[in-house]
Amino acid sequence: MDPKNKIKSLRLRKGLTQTALAKAVGVSQQQIHRFENGISIVKLETAVAIAAALGKTVDAVFPGLSKAYKALRDGMISTGRPPSTEQYQAIRRKGVEADPTDLTIRLLLNGHSEPHIFPISHHDKERLHHILFQGFEYEENGFFVFNSEQHQVAFSLAEVAYCHFLFDIGCSLEREEPSWLASAYFRGSQIEHTFEIEPDFQSEDEEDMGQLASVFWYLELPPESGQHVHFIDGDGEEVFLQARNLALFMVPLSCLHAEPYEDEDDDEE
Repeated sequence: MDPKNKIKSLRLRKGLTQTALAKAVGVSQQQIHRFENGISIVKLETAVAIAAALGKTVDAVFPGLSKAYKALRDGMISTGRPPSTEQYQAIRRKGVEADPTDLTIRLLLNGHSEPHIFPISHHDKERLHHILFQGFEYEENGFFVFNSEQHQVAFSLAEVAYCHFLFDIGCSLEREEPSWLASAYFRGSQIEHTFEIEPDFQSEDEEDMGQLASVFWYLELPPESGQHVHFIDGDGEEVFLQARNLALFMVPLSCLHAEPYEDEDDDEE
């Protein structure tokens, strides 16, 4: 993905590792990695904290952000109304999320008696809403992949019984320390199958995305591209999952790009 920010180049220039910047900002190293690579959008307050930690203005780190944010504030003052979706989208195009609303999806899969609840970003909510708004007209076995608060998640669109978009639901989802387990649910069953996994350590080889990231990449391919996904579990044993039988698959975000080799190239500009 194409990042909308200059976090990495400014971090390297300042001589900071991802871990050091994460500590200064109050986020995880994995989050800094996702911000730098354009995988995750940055919340406004986090963007301000990153700029302060790098000793730069917000515009130096997120080009054009101040202008977009000024337009949003001026619009609120002149109309006396909350910002429009278009105004928030203009800021998202700068790589920053300014909408303070917390979004959640309540997802019931076929054969399950209880829904799954996932926090979801505004960007991913819009992607999913667009797909579902088409009247559930999508290819069989197609998967929707997104980052939730603590997990990367892939679910089969054909297995969605209902999807309920929520905001400010008034309850706090408990934040537990994520374990190194992959969870799989299969079509027509609400039994959770877990597999011990080794995290994807960030490789110096830019083309090596890691085995877990490869699973999600594979699930987003058109259904006719293959029949199964494959990974090695924590004991070094091979696991094969039939993609056409999967309803939902998720792993903790902490297992993706976990504690990289300590940015050995960070001294290079």
